[in-house]
Amino acid sequence: MNHNKLENGGSNPAFLKNDGAVQEDLLQATLQMVWRHRWTILVITTLSLVAVFLYLLKATPIYTSTSRLYVEQSGPRIMNEYEGAMSV
Repeated sequence: MNHNKLENGGSNPAFLKNDGAVQEDLLQATLQMVWRHRWTILVITTLSLVAVFLYLLKATPIYTSTSRLYVEQSGPRIMNEYEGAMSV
């Protein structure tokens, strides 16, 4: 009886490899799948972006805000406009 197979998860060949090799194989398979379906992914992404853009052009904004800041001098004036200017 092979104890290595039992310790690593049965007779599945994917479990017989170390974790780094399994992750690398999974990444490689995912990249191959994405590359095979690249045109489908590109078309769906483009159509989605166009639909979102058209929706945002047509949608009315629900929330708007404005603000104003009014600054008023509350203390005595220490310098007038002429004392603050430097002369050469």
